Amino acid sequence: MVKSVCVVGAGVLGLGTGICIQESLPGVDVTIISDKFTPDTTSDGAGGLWEPHELAQTPVHLMQQWSDATFKHLAKLVKSEYAHEAGVHLASGYHVFKEYVKDPDWKGSVYGFRTISEDSEEIKQFPGYKHAWFFTSIMCEGARYIPWLTVRYQRNGGKTIKRKLDSLDELVGEYDVIVNCSGLGAYSLVDDTTMYPVRGQLLRV
Repeated sequence: MVKSVCVVGAGVLGLGTGICIQESLPGVDVTIISDKFTPDTTSDGAGGLWEPHELAQTPVHLMQQWSDATFKHLAKLVKSEYAHEAGVHLASGYHVFKEYVKDPDWKGSVYGFRTISEDSEEIKQFPGYKHAWFFTSIMCEGARYIPWLTVRYQRNGGKTIKRKLDSLDELVGEYDVIVNCSGLGAYSLVDDTTMYPVRGQLLRV
């Protein structure tokens, strides 16, 4: 019988996983270990726009399944009393292209998805672009969402330990289950040399 679980990593995946374990397995002792906590995690700086992208060899049907589950979870949060505190809100906008791009597989998940063609009047507001999508998605601002998750996790009785790990082997025997949510930290933690950061830019207008 599982009595103790350790989650390695305190970003959105680590905190989300910790909370899911707390809610799914009442009575299980959950501890999050990380060398960085909010506001110093990668997740704290994320813009958090829900828009799935195909990555590596992830099967499209699994990507869609996971993305849909996330959208439904965030959509419930948008309608809740916690929306403002958690930094979750609806966001509408255009995704513009210089050439035709087929509609994404996830177009049925968002609100009001429509395609804007090259011969439309609407596309003329974007000089140099020939094709666009317009839709309403959900923004989840990391700078507010991560602190909100942290408080929620701690209120559920979750423990946190600030500790730099060099290997998951250091935790063997201390916990019944260890969940690796180290993100980019997996590069050194489990010698996963396939891990690399993807450059992103966030502009607040």
